[in-house]
Amino acid sequence: MELSGNTDSVTVTISHLSLKEKAHVTCPVLNNDSVKLFVAYNFLGIEPEELETPFSLPKPKANLPITYNFTKTFQVDMQENYERRQYLAAMLLPDDPEQGR
Repeated sequence: MELSGNTDSVTVTISHLSLKEKAHVTCPVLNNDSVKLFVAYNFLGIEPEELETPFSLPKPKANLPITYNFTKTFQVDMQENYERRQYLAAMLLPDDPEQGR
């Protein structure tokens, strides 16, 4: 996550994806059907479908990264997105139970 020069927006970049050897999607016994992957994440209480990469890439072998280069910018200005801004501020505080996750 990167705070842009403009403090009214936050940019999240997913540059690479690497799967661990025992990850559910890499284990042939558990999941041999997946051949392509999307990346989705939770952030600022935004609807999940807005946070999914718009494209899928071939599933990598364990420990071999693939490049996504996906970037999304979120507005957190006081006037239009006050609640989102407060949520972000709470996430960044040291006593946040999720520790910014």
